[in-house]
Amino acid sequence: MVAREQLDPVGLLEALRAAAAVLDDHRAALDRLDRGEGWEDAADDQEAAGGAEQAVGAVAKGVGDPDRAAGTDLAATLSAVAGAAEGATTFARVADALAAEVGDAAQGPAGRDLGQVLAGLADSVRNADRLDAARFAIGLELAAERLAVADDGRHAGCLPAVLAAAADAALGAVDAGADLADTIISAADEGLAELEAGPRANPDLVERGVVDAAAAGFLLILDVFASVVTGEPLPAAPVEPVAAASTRAARRYDVRCLVEPHQGCGLESANWLESTWHELGDLVAFDGTSSHWRAELVTAVPGAAIEAIFDVGRPRELHVGLHEAGD
Repeated sequence: MVAREQLDPVGLLEALRAAAAVLDDHRAALDRLDRGEGWEDAADDQEAAGGAEQAVGAVAKGVGDPDRAAGTDLAATLSAVAGAAEGATTFARVADALAAEVGDAAQGPAGRDLGQVLAGLADSVRNADRLDAARFAIGLELAAERLAVADDGRHAGCLPAVLAAAADAALGAVDAGADLADTIISAADEGLAELEAGPRANPDLVERGVVDAAAAGFLLILDVFASVVTGEPLPAAPVEPVAAASTRAARRYDVRCLVEPHQGCGLESANWLESTWHELGDLVAFDGTSSHWRAELVTAVPGAAIEAIFDVGRPRELHVGLHEAGD
């Protein structure tokens, strides 16, 4: 399938609906990152919450929850926005839903920050006839400016920093003549690099050993937009959630995925990634002979392992989980 050069209002609504569904699929895992809970606790939360649809219903009845975890807040917010925009055939109508519905749906800081992202996108398309690479980049820039007002710049890896990195990359890609797909991918790549810097540079994330849940949710949205534009499969629901680390220094993680190599990256690149992962921990498996390389590692630095992938390709079916002693 040939990548779309632009999205019309119906295409933008398609991307918003898909992003809302993917966020709901990842809601429990994002909640777990946010709260530092075990998977069993997060699963109990998910069952009690009844999914993003029930959360949106609670908001409609005036039941607020300012302590709602990031995944649930993001999913409920985007679900409400996509629902409000349903049937829209103009960018002005979509923009009205993006700008207005968030105020009722967002109950916590993650949802409110996502609201600023959506408001920036709304500002960029309200009077437009298409959403192309330039307008997408402008939307990210406007959103980054909105979040920067309340940010002190000392929270590496959190949503304002990740959004700013993504916006800078998108603008740079547009300046270089990139199309919509490559612009979104560039934004996602740089956003991921900033996300992974959090557990090394942000004291709060260093202490908990996790990436920022709201920022991770935002990057999921970018991945969905890239999938809608390129026609590739949407990000799959996690088989099991990302494990939250404790403060113990010896904590290690299982990292496994398929790697889709960049164009022009062949056996030499696969060998480089295999060698790099070997240096970062205990290499369990690596097969770089097929079209999608299979890789599995046990490491104390999962962020560095994931960053290495993006030098030669993109991760697919990525899993990062706490390594159990004796495995």
